[in-house]
Amino acid sequence: MDINIEKLLTPTEVAEILSVPENTLAAWRTRRQGPLFIRVGIHVRYRRVDIEAWMAYLVDQGHHWMAG
Repeated sequence: MDINIEKLLTPTEVAEILSVPENTLAAWRTRRQGPLFIRVGIHVRYRRVDIEAWMAYLVDQGHHWMAG
């Protein structure tokens, strides 16, 4: 299994990227929504690739909705 080591993003950084409050990210995690996250010990972290994949999913869902 090939694992790409990259800088993990904090919830603060992700909230800034997505322009949402950190509380929204926390609510999404509780409801199992939003971008995939990982736990490093007690810390929540995000991979940029997972944020990008989630955003692509949202765009795709928007296209389906618009197409009716």
